[in-house]
Amino acid sequence: MRAGRHTRRAMARFLRYVNKEKRRVKDKRDADVTSEYGERAHRMCGRKRSYATMRHAEEMAARYTAMYNVTHRAYRCPICGAWHLTTRDERQGTYASE
Repeated sequence: MRAGRHTRRAMARFLRYVNKEKRRVKDKRDADVTSEYGERAHRMCGRKRSYATMRHAEEMAARYTAMYNVTHRAYRCPICGAWHLTTRDERQGTYASE
């Protein structure tokens, strides 16, 4: 019984550390992006949801496409290096629904 409680405490401590580390990395990335590219970068990727891997971004794009019946696709952000989603076609300036 004691070992189970110890394991739960260790897991809770570990999860707090992981979440704190995620926030620290995100805050540092946001600060780096803003300082290097200014307000333009914040508008381009600061308010968007970021995905760490292409696979996760493509899974979410497929989910959103099915939910909203509008084609979504994943792309790698040239500013922050993370993956974002868009409804724009690969051709600049056109939306997938047009």
